[in-house]
Amino acid sequence: MNEFIRRAGIAALFFFSLAIPAHAASGTGRAECLSLASRILGHRVAYCIILPPSYDSETARRYPILYFLHGIGENEQMLASSGGLNLVLDLWEQHQIGEYLIVTPAADSSFYINSRDGRVRYEDFFLQELVPYIERRYRTRRGRASRAIGGISMGGYGALHLAFRHPELFGSVSAHSAATESNTPAQGCPNTSQPAAIAKPCPSGKMELYDGSCNTKTVSKNRRMGWAGFANRNCRSVSASSQ
Repeated sequence: MNEFIRRAGIAALFFFSLAIPAHAASGTGRAECLSLASRILGHRVAYCIILPPSYDSETARRYPILYFLHGIGENEQMLASSGGLNLVLDLWEQHQIGEYLIVTPAADSSFYINSRDGRVRYEDFFLQELVPYIERRYRTRRGRASRAIGGISMGGYGALHLAFRHPELFGSVSAHSAATESNTPAQGCPNTSQPAAIAKPCPSGKMELYDGSCNTKTVSKNRRMGWAGFANRNCRSVSASSQ
């Protein structure tokens, strides 16, 4: 499993770093693992963040940010436990990728959505508490062009779900072995046999995504990246309709 996470992590890092030029920087990157209080969830939520080499020395500089979502059985320390942290630090030292922040929050088995019974509102927490908190506490660039989201397995589903529902927030999304073929905790959509999370081709050649909120969204397929990654710049005509 760690090797799978490591390989998927490499793909996600390079996907996001394509638009960020690498340049020489003094110092080394570092990680810190902390937590924030959540009024919405009613408890503290742990997170880990990887800071680039120049973060402590270039104190006026702001950075793009990648929200990287873990899968079931993992937690906020997935990059450290899988060797992903060392990989990122090595790539920065070799100037193979540009500098940006990487945040992984703990999500248990929430699939990064609000539960149907309303008891676990993880999507609300992520959008209303986590993102504002992180982008106040750390020096990030503002705007969707500097904010990306990606994930593995359950986290891949969460990344697609959040990016397609909120294209005004995320400029790019990357999903790796995304859990889009199995029922999520939503347990299917009402009045239909359609699972809560599944993607299928449309006659138009576009992709129809059924997400955990039981809405349908049609997006243009990014031919270059394939199903593993979509860029929201290709999704200007995203539309949603309730089932």
